[in-house]
Amino acid sequence: MGDDDTVFFTKNLVTVLSKYDYNQMYYIGGNSESVEQDLVHSYGMAYGGGGIAISYPLAEVLVKILDGCINRYHDFYGSDQKIGGCMAEIGVPLTRELGFHQV
Repeated sequence: MGDDDTVFFTKNLVTVLSKYDYNQMYYIGGNSESVEQDLVHSYGMAYGGGGIAISYPLAEVLVKILDGCINRYHDFYGSDQKIGGCMAEIGVPLTRELGFHQV
């Protein structure tokens, strides 16, 4: 997933993600370049500008609760914050990857 101005380099993305077991639940991404935002979200939320990857098993769980999350977190700003809330509910922490970054 990414924002409308996110650039993905497919070969690099495949290389990075290949080290993860696709049968496990993963929420992969990077923190914000804004220390203030990182402090607000305890460094535990991936930002859409840098791209977010979720594994298939996590996507299967997420799709079942996504509508409810969106409703519960309607005051949150942006889809990355709403997805971060859903990940907290599911209990899957952010796995940080340095290649997922925003400028």
